[in-house]
Amino acid sequence: MLRRLKRGDCVVALKLDRAFRSCADCLNVAADLNKRGVRLYLRDLGGWIAGTPEAEFRLTIFAGVAQFERKRCQQRILEAKAFLRTQGCYEGGSPPFGYRKVESAERTRHAAPVSYIEPITEIHALARDLISKKYSTRLARGAFVAHGYNVSHVSVAKLFKKLRSESAACAVA
Repeated sequence: MLRRLKRGDCVVALKLDRAFRSCADCLNVAADLNKRGVRLYLRDLGGWIAGTPEAEFRLTIFAGVAQFERKRCQQRILEAKAFLRTQGCYEGGSPPFGYRKVESAERTRHAAPVSYIEPITEIHALARDLISKKYSTRLARGAFVAHGYNVSHVSVAKLFKKLRSESAACAVA
């Protein structure tokens, strides 16, 4: 889009932190647009970002704050996932092959149910049997498909790796 803009065009973005990757990216793109005669409208900053020194100053401040907030959000998400991992809780996303999401009676501080993942017994039993028979992940995929589980060999490989590491941990203990 940026390459196709010409003098007199207008770029509209609802949020500064969604329009640019970083503070430096914001300031570079805004300067380039200004030099090319393209106007920039950022709704969350109240409107037009014109080529005045005051507007550039405001944009610099807000771009820095937006970058800081984005980094803090990333940090909070990583910390929350690490905490959930230590508690054995479900971190989100799709459960891996061989597991299902289960909601417990526990509640978070925001009253949302706490979720865990638990193994699907029949899939784990079949996987352990296939591992013991030295099946490759591609052959195992075929066995899972024959049992009605549409899965990729990559997902089978991840399940095999997890089961092997669990059995190795049990053998050590």
